[in-house]
Amino acid sequence: MLDQIEIYVRNSGERTMLNFYVPENLRERFIVALKAGSFSDDRISMALEVTTLSQWITDDDQRAKSGTHTETAHVRIPIDAINLQFTD
Repeated sequence: MLDQIEIYVRNSGERTMLNFYVPENLRERFIVALKAGSFSDDRISMALEVTTLSQWITDDDQRAKSGTHTETAHVRIPIDAINLQFTD
């Protein structure tokens, strides 16, 4: 089985959280790579999973099309690289 890095946007009560789940065996390598600005590896599966809430949709027309305030849509987006930019 391939190693997996899973990234989730989750709603918990009144909080919205971005969670990274990184296998322990990749921890140091992941941290070092992010400090350098980028992490990618074709042997590692990475995905961003988001269950969107209608209140997160900032465009009024799109929010209206999304349905009721309680409806959600779940997406899983494959990720090829995680990139960081550090600015002053």
